[in-house]
Amino acid sequence: MHVQSPLRRAAATLSIVAVAALALTAGEAVGATSPGLAVFKSSGCGACHTLAAAKAKGTVGPNLDKLPLTSAAVVRQVTRGGGGMPPFGSRLSKAQIKAVGLFVSANAGRKK
Repeated sequence: MHVQSPLRRAAATLSIVAVAALALTAGEAVGATSPGLAVFKSSGCGACHTLAAAKAKGTVGPNLDKLPLTSAAVVRQVTRGGGGMPPFGSRLSKAQIKAVGLFVSANAGRKK
């Protein structure tokens, strides 16, 4: 009979929890109840940007449906602003910016 050490059992459990947390985060990044969607809407992103996943039809800023974006790129742009976009680094928390970055990057670039 093989007996697993408590340390190995704990490591295996943590691995399972980490994978589940990543899956949950990815699911939350795109869903209709996503924290990132809530930030996108409450911060007024849709006033400037088009993004079908947020039912936004702004025409001032880039059409996000046509731009494939990484989460890091969205976080950087939202935080610092630039190219006509104001910075939101002092208006939103890091968690809010990360959430909107995940949401936008998961949904951007899906239309030609």
